[in-house]
Amino acid sequence: MPNALTNAAVVLVSVLVSLGGAEALLRGFPSLIGIDVLHRFHEDLRTPIATRLGYPTVKDRRVLSSEERGDGGPPLHIYHPGRRHVALADAVDVATGAVLERQMDDAGFLNPATGSGRASADVIMIGDSFTAGDLVAPKDTFAARIEQQTGLMLYNLGVGGIGPYEELVLLGKFGLALEPRIVVMNIYEGNDLRDILVYHKFVSTGIDRKARKRLGGAFALSYALAYLKSSVELMVKRFKKRTKIDFRYSVEVDGVRTPMNVTNNDTDEVRHARRIANGDLGLELFAEPLEAFAGLAAEHGFIAVVTLLPSAHTGYIDSVRFEDRAVGREVAAFSRALRSWLAGNAARIGYRFIDVVPAFHERVKSGPIAFFPANVHFTRDGHAIVAGVLGPALQSLLAGQ
Repeated sequence: MPNALTNAAVVLVSVLVSLGGAEALLRGFPSLIGIDVLHRFHEDLRTPIATRLGYPTVKDRRVLSSEERGDGGPPLHIYHPGRRHVALADAVDVATGAVLERQMDDAGFLNPATGSGRASADVIMIGDSFTAGDLVAPKDTFAARIEQQTGLMLYNLGVGGIGPYEELVLLGKFGLALEPRIVVMNIYEGNDLRDILVYHKFVSTGIDRKARKRLGGAFALSYALAYLKSSVELMVKRFKKRTKIDFRYSVEVDGVRTPMNVTNNDTDEVRHARRIANGDLGLELFAEPLEAFAGLAAEHGFIAVVTLLPSAHTGYIDSVRFEDRAVGREVAAFSRALRSWLAGNAARIGYRFIDVVPAFHERVKSGPIAFFPANVHFTRDGHAIVAGVLGPALQSLLAGQ
């Protein structure tokens, strides 16, 4: 028994010494804490560390409450004007040209400096991170490129992590005052259906999908304990990704087989594709926000335009190879169905549909990669493809007014 107690004491002391050493090291050099690990810290600990390292924090976000939104949806997080935004990115995306630091404009959106302070705009873009331009410079988004190519004045209201209902809120609060002639709602096939479902769930239950509770107590005080807990959580999350839906695939980029979605993200796309195929969900869920969009167009005198922004596997449909072929068939069927639904319901609802997907099918056969391999958002070359379709189409619409 004495030996057992002695051994236990030695182990305990060793653990305490190790934790103490780790505590001192992390407090002295907090940059050793990876951003993906820090993201999982309790807010009381995460915020001062992030501030010390110069990273944006929750304080850099404005929150439009459900009441402020005016439509009863979940709290909407947007950036404060003029703040610096530092993005997270996988090493493979950094190697592909990801831009991690961008400056918000004077309204809190990702527009080039030349777009700040405008009293009017010919065209307003609304959408999620694919429209905002995740991991590309504001001057390289398809909105900015269209302005450069056509001379039309564009304003980009894209914000990451939102869906059609949130886009309409931002249009009402920030866009209509600019008296646009055209507003383009960019539907992203990968997760806009998910965001519509999140909206409906909040309206019916009050549950905010994005609100997460972090374990407090000692984990909100100790760098070492928080680091240990968050590292374990991150490993578990990554293991679950590998053992559940396999949404990884590869595509041909300039004749080279290139892995895509290498971190197996956005498996919601597969789940919703399955639910659509099984009849558990209907694409008519898009009708309500699109009807509201068309109503705003009639009321304020702008042309309502809808596009479908493709997932990487859709953009590279001619060369894509899925690790799980069944998953590939499921998401391809969903992509075709959504594209057909948006085109087929344009006249009934009252919007113009511009199809950018064929341009991707043609342009990605040769040339630079159009999507980041891990983040699977458009690269600057992907944005160029969208701009090449939308720019002339928008000019034609305005010429026909």
